[in-house]
Order: sequence, then C-alpha cells, then structure tokens
Amino acid sequence: MFIVHTTEEIQGLIDAHEQFKSTLGEADREFQGIMSLSNEASHLATQYGLMNENPYTTLQVGTTPCWRRSWSEFVVFILLAPCLVSGRDD
Repeated sequence: MFIVHTTEEIQGLIDAHEQFKSTLGEADREFQGIMSLSNEASHLATQYGLMNENPYTTLQVGTTPCWRRSWSEFVVFILLAPCLVSGRDD
C-alpha cells in the first residue's frame, strides 16, 4: 500500500508497475528455460541410471510443480491486478 499526495506520484507508481509488467515475459522465458534444463537433466539421469540429484544446485525436479504453480499465480495476479483495483470502486 502506498500513500500518495499528488497525481504525479500516482502516475509514477502506474508507470513503474507497467515497466515491471513488461519484464514478466523475459522472466517467464528464463524460468521455462531453467525448468526445461532441469527436466532434461532428470531424464538423462534416469536414462543412464545415474543419481538424480545435483550437488551444485538446490533446484529439484520434485519441487517443480510447486514452483510452476507459484510463478503462474504470480504472473496472473500481476496482470489482473489493475482490473481488480479498478473494479473495486464500481
């Protein structure tokens, strides 16, 4: 929550929010790339009978659905937030 005193402050917050939203596409592509690499590593480990854990990362395939759900919920919330805010005063 922000306390603003002028329309310029409001416009500044709106502009900052729009700029943030414009970065979500790139962040989503990066996230999907990481998940793809994780799934590929897991597949290769299974295929060749290797231990399916990587000592160099905390990313684990078993936790991916939780991450994916959280990321998706975050993106949907950010994109819908302006609609929810404008609708509350109607």
